Amino acid sequence: MRHYLVDSENVNDNWLMLLEFTEMTDDIIVFYTDKSPHMSYTSLVRIVEQTHQIQFKKCYTGPNGLDFQLVSYLGYLMCDNQDSDDEFIIMSNDNGFDCVVKFWNNRNITVKRLDVAHCKQLYDQFLFSKQQDRTDLEQNESISNELEQVKSEPINLELNNSNTSTKSPVESSTHGSKDPECACFGELGLNKASRSRIYTDAGAIKQVNGFEPNLSLSIPITSVPAQSVPSEKKSTESVPAEIKTVDQKLIVRNTDLSNNKYDFNKEQVDTFINCLGRNNLTAIHETLMRVYGQPHASQIYKVIKSKTYPLNVKTYKRKDKMKRFSDIIFENAEVENPGDFVEFLDRNKDKTKNLNSMRAAVIKEYGNERGMKYYTLFKPHFKVISAFKD
Repeated sequence: MRHYLVDSENVNDNWLMLLEFTEMTDDIIVFYTDKSPHMSYTSLVRIVEQTHQIQFKKCYTGPNGLDFQLVSYLGYLMCDNQDSDDEFIIMSNDNGFDCVVKFWNNRNITVKRLDVAHCKQLYDQFLFSKQQDRTDLEQNESISNELEQVKSEPINLELNNSNTSTKSPVESSTHGSKDPECACFGELGLNKASRSRIYTDAGAIKQVNGFEPNLSLSIPITSVPAQSVPSEKKSTESVPAEIKTVDQKLIVRNTDLSNNKYDFNKEQVDTFINCLGRNNLTAIHETLMRVYGQPHASQIYKVIKSKTYPLNVKTYKRKDKMKRFSDIIFENAEVENPGDFVEFLDRNKDKTKNLNSMRAAVIKEYGNERGMKYYTLFKPHFKVISAFKD
């Protein structure tokens, strides 16, 4: 968990960038005085619409007054979270805070200073990553639509029973040509110049480099005696290399979007989305990471971000959200669900801002051994659960 302590006199409202790339469970504490720059209505709207929990601390004015009070509060936070591996980040352009950073780093406590320039770099990186995700999503959807279109275009193969020739289909269509490849592509309306890349899927043949063959044309096929049917090995060898070349990347990227079956528990994932809100992508991503682990969570996230993802939309009351959300946490951690944990959370929802108070309450309720198990399991989720609304 990270605690951001903002020197608003120094950074103005540039701290609002933190709302974009920080995690839902991070603390953002803004220190201000009467001398702090005024904020625009646009900035106020961003604060109202965000889902982070922001604290505002009004400080007394005086020479370096805000700085002293900010550092004093930093020490208080360290004491309050002394058993954790939390990070403390001072957002300010004032390099006078660097001596505080060095003091605590020498005592193995992670304290950093984040200036506006570095914050903007992190913000730009976040926007670039978000744009890349959007681009990947659009490409996935485009590939999925193309493959679905190909599957819906059947190849019409008409049997010509009047022709009793014993020649194979390829031999019958060559018309004297010694190149069976030419015959095969010639029937499809493809010349050698346009054979550079062929994609095959579910019996359909699609040209991907700009030329689309006429898949609906009729290809006459003569009757072939049983003894004349070529072996499977021979048939494979007679197929041009271009047809056998399949872009594996296309198949992988299409699988998550076009299949109706998913390699994850869709009911659980849909519950998370319905509890957190479909547009709250940051909270959804962080929850998936904590519950399912990095590799699996990333795969799930790529699927559910798609506009075509069939979310089973449901509306829950606040307490129902708490129960469903916490039940999934217990189920995936294989930790015994005490059955009354939702009631405990509801009674202690005001303590989630102070993890030490929450830990003491859990231990008091369930004893040291079980209490610490529950506290460790739900520590990353306390603030998210407390933010649930009807």
